Amino acid sequence: MAEGISWHAEQNVLVTDAGSEIRPYRSDSPDFTAPYEEICEVVLAALRSEFSRIAETLECDPYGVLVLATWTVLEDDEITERSRLNLFTYHDEWGLIQELEVSGPLISEPAEIAETVSPLLLAHGASLVRDPIYKESGSGLRGERPFVRLEIRPSLEFTVGAQVRLSDLVREILTARSMSPTTPFGAYSLVLAGMQEALLGQAESVWLEVKSKGYGLTNDRQKHELACDVAAFANTEKGGLIVIGLATRKDGARQDLIGEAPGCAPGDLNTEQYVEAIKNRIVPPIEGLDIRVSESRARHFLAIYVPPQPRYLQPFLVKGGVVVNERWTSAAFTITNRVGSDKWAMSAEAVHSLLVAARAALAGQAPPKT
Repeated sequence: MAEGISWHAEQNVLVTDAGSEIRPYRSDSPDFTAPYEEICEVVLAALRSEFSRIAETLECDPYGVLVLATWTVLEDDEITERSRLNLFTYHDEWGLIQELEVSGPLISEPAEIAETVSPLLLAHGASLVRDPIYKESGSGLRGERPFVRLEIRPSLEFTVGAQVRLSDLVREILTARSMSPTTPFGAYSLVLAGMQEALLGQAESVWLEVKSKGYGLTNDRQKHELACDVAAFANTEKGGLIVIGLATRKDGARQDLIGEAPGCAPGDLNTEQYVEAIKNRIVPPIEGLDIRVSESRARHFLAIYVPPQPRYLQPFLVKGGVVVNERWTSAAFTITNRVGSDKWAMSAEAVHSLLVAARAALAGQAPPKT
């Protein structure tokens, strides 16, 4: 249950609505520390208000600091136990921010780090105050490992605990190998690991398609739509990913952004039906196609990962086509491609160019100019 917090100036102590007393390192210090369990339900708007009062009353250098100990055990070998601290600080210029240090990030370029985490932060009402700071080596507890420092302006509607959980997800993204939400396989890995929220804020793109509900697969029309979506990714350079159980919303530019992760009912996501529908309709078979269902907090998601395909196998054809009145016919075939976030049927001119190029390659000749 969300709580408020108040500062008692006489004793220089923060007191939560539940009665927990958060004391400073020293009696005259603006630097407070608290067990995570005692502070996790405090709303950040209340914390910011009290930090502002402290900054106006005490001498801050140049801001008041609240340290939250999550006591997350990182190592446990009966000799060493390490826990993680989460820092919330107040600045006259920035207001309340969370200072996050991530040791051993797999990305070193500040611009790439910002590009990787910003969509997730924005989807939760948060943002980076300034560019991330990357250093090749640290000191003290960090040892000689590289680290990145992020300064995050959180949503004041969040509780301390909600913001800490969000920052833990940011940490996982930056340190877990092959878990970048900006690549097909990285996003696929996040879904399988139960971290679908890491995709919030991402836009549908040339490699990413999301759906709030399954395809149904009760008739040929629905099976054809699934096969066309999958084949479109197979016909691109980098492959792609379809995630069922994520919902989109329009941003100010009318772009589809992933806005929530409601999941689906387990009965709506039968991997065998999806595999059969794709196998029976796409020619040639897609190499490395992977379809799995993942579960996270009683929500179910289905992910279809299409790896990059050899150029010599393209284009991938879908048996059958849709004719007048949305009727499906087997006396046709369809070739789809991905253009931006949309699926398009390949034109007759494009198909002819591919055939000409293929024949020329077989004959050992350069294709004619068109």
